[in-house]
Amino acid sequence: SGIDALLRGKSEVPKWVINLRFMATCMLTLTFVVVLTVLAPAAGEHGYYNMLLAGSTLFSHFLCPVVAILTFCFLEAPALGNWKQSFIGFAPTVVYGTVAIICNILRVLEGPYFFLRVLDQPVWASILWVIVIFGINWLMCFGIQKLAQTMRRVYDNIFRTQKLHDCSRVPI
Repeated sequence: SGIDALLRGKSEVPKWVINLRFMATCMLTLTFVVVLTVLAPAAGEHGYYNMLLAGSTLFSHFLCPVVAILTFCFLEAPALGNWKQSFIGFAPTVVYGTVAIICNILRVLEGPYFFLRVLDQPVWASILWVIVIFGINWLMCFGIQKLAQTMRRVYDNIFRTQKLHDCSRVPI
């Protein structure tokens, strides 16, 4: 894993670890944005408190997404590929959404969110939800990728200027 590589003195994290972290960060970011823009407003008067701060949602809907974004983009800032790399972060959402919609159609699952209950809404509404959520998710993946790449360039310039070429010499 990446930690093993760093402990053995290798400065590069394996590509598969970077891709896994990128996917996790994108999924957590989508969770955060959907809660902020869809679920909390739909939950009523105390929706934001209940969906972001009450019980385990403090972690699953607020702290974990924020920490994931901050650590991935500002601390790790991995070198990511071109714009096509953003589809790696987008893939889990497509798989989850497709499976959830099929399970809702087959009546194996109800929800778990109102916008996935395709049998309880017009077809056009389901199509609109898919387009909006998939579109927003891909844009977020692209944005996270660009932010991480920008921070990587900033760090590379700082370390190049200070002639620090080795992770072990970076002051923490």
